[in-house]
Amino acid sequence: MKKYVTLLIILFFTTGNGQNLVLEYSGDNAVDFHIYNSTDNFKYKIDDITKVDRSTVEGLVQSYFFAANNDWLKNNYLEEKSFSPNEEKHFSTLKKLNKEKSKVVFLHKLSYKLEGFEMCYINFIADLDGIDFKFPTLLSCIKKDNKWYVYNLANQQKITDILWTFRSCRILQLINGQKTNNPLMNNLIQKTLSTNNFLDINKLYDQTQTWSFDDVNQRFFTMTDNNNCDDNTVLDVSKNINFTSVFKSAKINTFDKDDQAKNISIISNIKKNPTDSIYLKAKFDIDYNGQNYSVIKYNLINSTGKSTIKTQLLDSTLDVSSKQISEVIFLFENLNLQIFGDLSPSMNAPESQKQDILYKNTRGNLDVLNISKLYDLYKNDKTLFAKYLEN
Repeated sequence: MKKYVTLLIILFFTTGNGQNLVLEYSGDNAVDFHIYNSTDNFKYKIDDITKVDRSTVEGLVQSYFFAANNDWLKNNYLEEKSFSPNEEKHFSTLKKLNKEKSKVVFLHKLSYKLEGFEMCYINFIADLDGIDFKFPTLLSCIKKDNKWYVYNLANQQKITDILWTFRSCRILQLINGQKTNNPLMNNLIQKTLSTNNFLDINKLYDQTQTWSFDDVNQRFFTMTDNNNCDDNTVLDVSKNINFTSVFKSAKINTFDKDDQAKNISIISNIKKNPTDSIYLKAKFDIDYNGQNYSVIKYNLINSTGKSTIKTQLLDSTLDVSSKQISEVIFLFENLNLQIFGDLSPSMNAPESQKQDILYKNTRGNLDVLNISKLYDLYKNDKTLFAKYLEN
């Protein structure tokens, strides 16, 4: 059976022209959290692909787990590159299972939207004929063209660890954020609130890193022993939580002296006063919410010779009101490009870099640069950025 694998992505940064970045951002996201009860929490084994119904995420789990061959299994993935084939003995074992005594049992799911798509994390176990396999599996899923697919998102280790290991009722209580009769729960709720008083997944994950295996918190909150919760009767909650995502792509290209004449159309688009001079410095391309945002950074030199750093969005019809886009554009305009290199993770980064206050306080999942943390740090203490300021 598939084991849970922590998602990793290749992080890279190239100096000079063509800086490819992995940029994380934080934000409040509306979510629906559902705990399955005994009437809707299982689907039995199927052995015919024509019986698959992926119009629901539960149908996707059934198809994924009981796929009879690699072609069937691969069909459940949105991106073929995410698919890893199973050995034939895996399928041989599945084929021998009694259909009436083998099923997947759903524990909980968290539904949300990302870049216009319906998304979901669903946690389940397998109840199989003659096989002791009660290890939970968490799937990251996306709905496209009315079908659900397995879709692994980058840099989601913290939220997936929580959804994979925590008892269903404890997740619901933390999302709900209301006072309970249990001091352990009330204490953790207070420690993991975001600035907007929603559950902050990063804070919750950081709290779990202090727990030992036999810690009272570990046994109360996680499925170390079981998924039972006698003190909970609520099955659904809809609320905001704070967690991180990454821009699908982010790339910076710089302009040199020879590039000015090659990009006269961009200069003409920017130039408003005929007596001004424009010198292009860099272009930032960001893929967000299904749109590509291209931002130009340039020197505006007026008739008196005064030079000012400015930015302009090439497509003025695009919405830049979202917190994620407005923050990254602000940082691109006000800070020089060196900061993206200095704060991007490196396998061979010296210890002095890792201890730098800017570096330490802007880390996201897998140590990538979190733009929201960088923005907040700038707003709170601009003096930390002295060597990176443009104007």
